[in-house]
Amino acid sequence: GNPTVGNQKPNDILAVTKQAQVQQVVTSVFGMGTEFNEILMQQMAQNGDGNYYFIESPEQLSGIFEQEFKLASNVVGQNVVLDFSKTANVKINTVYNLFKLEGQRILELPNLQMDRSFDVLCKLDFEHQGKDSFGMVELVWFWEGETHRVPVEIVLPQVIVADWESQPVEPEVQTRKSLLTVASNQVKIAEAIQVGDYAVAEALFSSSEGLISNMDNPESRMLKRSLSVAKADLAEGSISKMSKGLRYASYSTSRSSAPDPQDEA
Repeated sequence: GNPTVGNQKPNDILAVTKQAQVQQVVTSVFGMGTEFNEILMQQMAQNGDGNYYFIESPEQLSGIFEQEFKLASNVVGQNVVLDFSKTANVKINTVYNLFKLEGQRILELPNLQMDRSFDVLCKLDFEHQGKDSFGMVELVWFWEGETHRVPVEIVLPQVIVADWESQPVEPEVQTRKSLLTVASNQVKIAEAIQVGDYAVAEALFSSSEGLISNMDNPESRMLKRSLSVAKADLAEGSISKMSKGLRYASYSTSRSSAPDPQDEA
């Protein structure tokens, strides 16, 4: 959890996990208790195309390791990128997941796995130039020594602004946006508490609870539980435990990972 031998510089450690990822080696991290650097471990997992786990009790271990081995055996693609660079008059405005945005490319997406999906939710800015096609978006990944590409054409009809703005938001998209907003807020809560900005943290707690109050699915239940536990930890002065729990729920939700091990629904 905390580097104690060898090269202990975080940037060097992250460089090692990134190099391993390039060589198709996945790095998942397991934090037990509260004596570990959750920020470094989360970054290691993200650099290494892996998962980050916060293990609160020994009873969770068998289920988490079973899940991790199953995920590792089902990988069919690594170094996954969503590439918008071949589109015309399209700009990525916002990526709601905690993925890396580099120009017109969304990087560090989860590995492709059999029978498992993940969502990428982003806001795009379009500038119509008198045609419906905006070019090709490519899903790119590396596997077994080869780079694979799946192109998808972006086609949007030409409509006037008033008609476009009156279109309802798809419920599934709105739900996903709310979940990812709460996931992002959880990191912001942890950061605010660690610098003593309790007013900002309280406002983020309140807005996050409001966004998912009427939802009932595995991810919303995990987020609700993590917010509730975080409040209890904060009340007890357990800042370190609070930060670890919030970041774990945030990372899992952003990457569409498995639901909370304690969610029995």
